[in-house]
Amino acid sequence: MRASKRKEKVLLVSGLLALGLLAIWLSLPSLLATRWTSQLRALGFPQAELAIDDFGLTQATGAFSLGQEDGADRFIARYTPAGLWSGRFAGLEVQGLRLSRPLTVSMTDLPGLTAPVQITQARLTLALPVGIGSVPLLMDAAISPTEDGWHAEGQGTLTVGSTGVPARITADWRGDGLSAAGFSFTPIPGGPRLGGHGSIRRLANGGWTGELDVTGKALPQGLPDMMLRWKAGQGHALLEWPGIARLDALLDPDETGGQRLAATLRVDDVPGFAARLSRPDPGLTGGPATLTLSARNVSTDLPPRDWPDIAVSIEARSLGIGQGPRDNALSLSGTARRIDGEWWLSPAADQPPGSLTIPTLGLSAKGLALTGRLAWPLDLEVRSPHLRLPWLAPATLAATLRGDPAEDLRLEWNIVTGNGGASLTGAVELNGAGGRAVAKLAPIRLGEGDAADLFPGAPLPHTLTGTIAARLTAAWNSEKADGTADILLEEAGLRLPGLHLAGINGVLRFDRLSPLSMPQQTMAIGLFDPGIALTAGGLGLSLPADGVLRLAPEPFRWAGQNVTLPHSTFRLGNDHLDLRLDIPATPVADVLAALGIVDAQAEGTVIGSVPIRIDAAGAHAGAGGLQAVGPGRLSVPAGPLPSWLDPVRNDSLALVSRALSDYRFRSLGIIFAADGPHLTLDGANPSLYGGYAMPMNLILMPPPKTLPAGGGPSGMVAADMAAFKARKD
Repeated sequence: MRASKRKEKVLLVSGLLALGLLAIWLSLPSLLATRWTSQLRALGFPQAELAIDDFGLTQATGAFSLGQEDGADRFIARYTPAGLWSGRFAGLEVQGLRLSRPLTVSMTDLPGLTAPVQITQARLTLALPVGIGSVPLLMDAAISPTEDGWHAEGQGTLTVGSTGVPARITADWRGDGLSAAGFSFTPIPGGPRLGGHGSIRRLANGGWTGELDVTGKALPQGLPDMMLRWKAGQGHALLEWPGIARLDALLDPDETGGQRLAATLRVDDVPGFAARLSRPDPGLTGGPATLTLSARNVSTDLPPRDWPDIAVSIEARSLGIGQGPRDNALSLSGTARRIDGEWWLSPAADQPPGSLTIPTLGLSAKGLALTGRLAWPLDLEVRSPHLRLPWLAPATLAATLRGDPAEDLRLEWNIVTGNGGASLTGAVELNGAGGRAVAKLAPIRLGEGDAADLFPGAPLPHTLTGTIAARLTAAWNSEKADGTADILLEEAGLRLPGLHLAGINGVLRFDRLSPLSMPQQTMAIGLFDPGIALTAGGLGLSLPADGVLRLAPEPFRWAGQNVTLPHSTFRLGNDHLDLRLDIPATPVADVLAALGIVDAQAEGTVIGSVPIRIDAAGAHAGAGGLQAVGPGRLSVPAGPLPSWLDPVRNDSLALVSRALSDYRFRSLGIIFAADGPHLTLDGANPSLYGGYAMPMNLILMPPPKTLPAGGGPSGMVAADMAAFKARKD
């Protein structure tokens, strides 16, 4: 009985142990897949995923993905049971490996190996020298462990043209990086004319040595003709895209025995060159554009331990922007210096100053200089002490250029006129889909004549005064472009022949720039004097997209009355604007007081309309004026001659003064002419010459111009101005 129970216990323990071993065996594929996936991700493929299809005591098969299209169609991992437990392979075979990341001699993120690796039908990409592109490579390779690293040999075909070019590649890794590499290309009859060989070897001091000899002619797939030579610290590189660009670089001894670098890149077809380098179209046409590099005392180490300063210059002429004329030019020079592993550009005192001209925009910048880091993304400062722009006095430019032209580029700028009178700031942002721009004119107080000095040639009266500021935005893409603009006027004024405006307050808002349009808005006007001094009014205006400006004047004050102007329109491009001042029935005494005749007593009433035409030459009153609605009386105290009568253009002032002491008029009219108001009278003085009729046409002195006392604009106009000033963007 006891023996039977012991036997049952043994069977139970054995069964449980067998079940445990079975569970472990069944879970091993999942555990190994997780472990191997982590190892792939540690190699720099964060999206790696590995799956095991078949698992056995001595091998496992499956496939893996490295993200996007990269990965392998199949892998076979061979091992011993003991090796599997310790994580050591006996061998690894990878079939159909796909890597889109180009192979370069600087790759160091490769694992140490303890077992041979066989790679078949790999579809790789080989990076070409000096960044001219890459070429697909179909290859089989064998990688074998060595004492302190591993050795790789591969044979395949560069997929250039229809036949390709046979290629052989070798590489050795020691420690944590590449220690030696070599390649050879062997053209075949009827195939692409690309051939040569190269090798590099790392020295004990960490530098490199090697040689290179590659030639290519009439290659397909947009590749350049090439001649690359390097040996014993001397080299020559010649790359040519016929009709598009040519690069010629030479490193050889100079007259002092040191090494000198001289490189020139000439681009005759800018968009074509960008396409060859798989870069976005820069939006430039024409050319040529030439980049020149030169340096002395260049180290023969690869890479150089101590980089010398490199003189950099760019010359571009006959460039076109978009579909515009090819009359733009750029000249830049500077010194590139290696600091803490990065290249920095600064102006060079021994090189000519740079310049930029864009005639279409009227832009000219002389003394142009760039300072900053030469890397992607860009981070450069741009300065010019001599900037010329249309309608702007000579100015200085300070700007920053940041970002990648192919993705997101931003230019922030500050322009100040030479006398500091005007300051403009703004930014331009460019991306692959389009761009956005903002420009701001800081508030500036203009005295008479300042507008012509600060904004020469602008369509602004030289008599413009007051405070002005502005803000403009624009946005564009491949299909359309548009923008907005706001112009602040604060206590602004101007004078033209026959016209005086003062106390203009408000914000002119343009909600579209193409076509130009304005929403309904109102400007406050303290004085509108086209020969008759109207005060405390306003102007409502709007501009739909049809190009016709709608004017809705608000009532002005004159002689104690509200003077109205009918609504009118003005088509942009017309050479004149016609208005009409409607003056209601007004006591003659109030009218005379408004005309500066303050020492007269008068009885009667006048009414009428005054047509006004405003054009580039000023304002002109048309036929019309004020007429008395009936007879009346005018009395000017006897004494000195009235100061309101023009002593030069009026005759017999003594007789006129006697007649006006008690003048009874049958008709009275007031005409607003270019030489001042005219007072026409038809009547007589009963006590002078027996009441003999004495009609008169008197030319009055221009009345004084005074703005009404007040606290400035109110209501909506004041709110618009406050909102403009509060904006921070």
